[in-house]
Amino acid sequence: MEDDRRRDRFANERDRSSYRDEPSRKRAREDDRPSARSKAKDDSYVIQTFKQWIISQVDDMITPDVASSGYSEYKLNERKKHVQQFFLDHKDEEWFREKYHPDDSNTQRKLRETFVRQRFFAWKKLYDTKKMQQIVFDMEHQSDVEKFMNSFIMLLEDCTIEEVSDYINDGAIVKNDAPKTVEEGEEPKAEDGQEDGELKDTKNPKTYKSVFIKTIPASISKTDLIGACKRYAGFIRVSFELIPDDKKFNRRAWVTFDDSVNIKDICWNLNNIRLKETEIGAVVHKDPLSKDRIRPIPGLAQHSSVAFRDLKMAVDCCKIRDNYLFSIDNQTKKETEAETELEDTTGVFWPEHKNPLVEAAEAFIHHYEDMYEDKIKEIENFVPTKTKKDMSDNENDEEMVEIDLIDDVFQVLDPILIYLRCVHSVDFYAQGDYSSFEDEHPCRCGSTHVRGVIPVKGVSMTKAKDFVQKFKEKTQISLLRMMKDEVTDEEAQELGFKNEEAEIEKFVETNTQHLDADKYLCPLSGKKFRGKDFVRKHIFNKHEDKLEIVKRDVLYFNNFVKDKLKAGPPEPKYETAPRRSEPRGRSPLERRSQSGTRTYGGGSYSNNGYSSRGYSSGYSRDSYRSDPKHMMSRQARDQVSSVSNGRDLIDYRDLDAPEPNDMFG
Repeated sequence: MEDDRRRDRFANERDRSSYRDEPSRKRAREDDRPSARSKAKDDSYVIQTFKQWIISQVDDMITPDVASSGYSEYKLNERKKHVQQFFLDHKDEEWFREKYHPDDSNTQRKLRETFVRQRFFAWKKLYDTKKMQQIVFDMEHQSDVEKFMNSFIMLLEDCTIEEVSDYINDGAIVKNDAPKTVEEGEEPKAEDGQEDGELKDTKNPKTYKSVFIKTIPASISKTDLIGACKRYAGFIRVSFELIPDDKKFNRRAWVTFDDSVNIKDICWNLNNIRLKETEIGAVVHKDPLSKDRIRPIPGLAQHSSVAFRDLKMAVDCCKIRDNYLFSIDNQTKKETEAETELEDTTGVFWPEHKNPLVEAAEAFIHHYEDMYEDKIKEIENFVPTKTKKDMSDNENDEEMVEIDLIDDVFQVLDPILIYLRCVHSVDFYAQGDYSSFEDEHPCRCGSTHVRGVIPVKGVSMTKAKDFVQKFKEKTQISLLRMMKDEVTDEEAQELGFKNEEAEIEKFVETNTQHLDADKYLCPLSGKKFRGKDFVRKHIFNKHEDKLEIVKRDVLYFNNFVKDKLKAGPPEPKYETAPRRSEPRGRSPLERRSQSGTRTYGGGSYSNNGYSSRGYSSGYSRDSYRSDPKHMMSRQARDQVSSVSNGRDLIDYRDLDAPEPNDMFG
């Protein structure tokens, strides 16, 4: 009975723990531990230093100019070789094909366009109802922000705008008090018995259950995981995300199921199967509509000058992502070849490529820029006059920032933040871009960061400067970079850009084998011909599918080379001389005795004693150990002296042995 209670108690503690955030305390298994070879292996390729390259040259009389140009050419060739090797290593992986393969990338582009159109027109419905003007992006209005996000999700799930309005109003029926005019001969129509202030049933956002998979190797595709999850009833969709800064390009996934399933049993069953000899390692994902969905950032963001700076960066972020929407409109217009047909079928995002939210924000920035820029520069250029010790001794004397809350800035900023979060899946205050996975996530508009509560005592200038600088740096790195950028033609040629005609000629030459005089073989079909021209004509006529594969592979590689934001290959590392390894089995004392003298501070410690500033004592290890009294404690030496009455202690060493200090012994 006692064992059962203990087991239940520990089981409850395990259930309450966070499987995702808490690291495992179990010792890694032998097959999970990286071997010495895998530890030594680095993804960065190694090139020779200039000195090593010079030594490897045959010509001993090489001039400096020739050496400089030759080493530059060597590095360029190494870079080109490793770009091609990186392509060969990853060209069969799904994440790589979705970015660069002509067919897969086109499919992914159309899927992304479909999702962004759904998000835009769902947001547009809320924008047209004027519901968005009441939303304030701070923790004091947390419930309003969360309700707006839920209403946006309901529109994505094909709910009507009337159902969403009822959800926002908590089911309250609001009628217009103005009397309705009734024409002569018509009877006033009853309004289904509904009275003003009456509450009616509302439709809430649909809830799901989901499973989170922390790491999925690049060799496992989305189709593989869907096939494993489809065997369980209630399966809906799978969302993949490439793990940031992962050198092996592993991904993580969320698997969404219906709310009626037993998610713990499904998670258990998924962990009992293997995909391509890999354990799934699934855990139950917490409810995406939980209480901590709306999260705060420091209350310094409420400061008017900081909010004005955020407004400028939010406008830049919005322009970069709206250009993507405009490019979709342009591409669709080219495909349909008629603007009227475009408007009738799919609709445009913004007429004339103008976002009214951005235009209103730019007008506000132009009008108030001089006033707010001086305040933000005062924080950015702040130089503390006291040391950290003085500030810690007396914190009250530190210069503080008095936060002034001006609603005019937030009336322009908050609609843009909502637009970025809903349409582009950008969590501005967290510098997060969720557009790669959120459309198939269990919650299609999940966690959102808002401005925190204003601190009562204000914020010190040092902390304010640190917050402003770090926020700006992170935003520029994650949100203000171009979504797509290409290298120049010259840079592409340096990285190995391929020519389609040249690659086709190589393919034809490879598949033209000379057998004998005026006899050639085409290995693709096994037929023999009288000359090269006949083989060439045969390949172009009978093997067009093979030529299309060559063209597609050339385009696949060139798409990767031209991408300026590509993930690899990593920066090279220079080859260094190998470290000398010490022989095994030697103690630290032996290594010190061989190395001789070591310096500690002002003096130097040698094997024979201390020597510093010309002073050398007569005590050495041999003389120290030769006296038996040195082997005794102080109490033992006092007892020996009292008993011996001053006589010397008998020494049992060899009497014929020389004295320790006798250099001629």
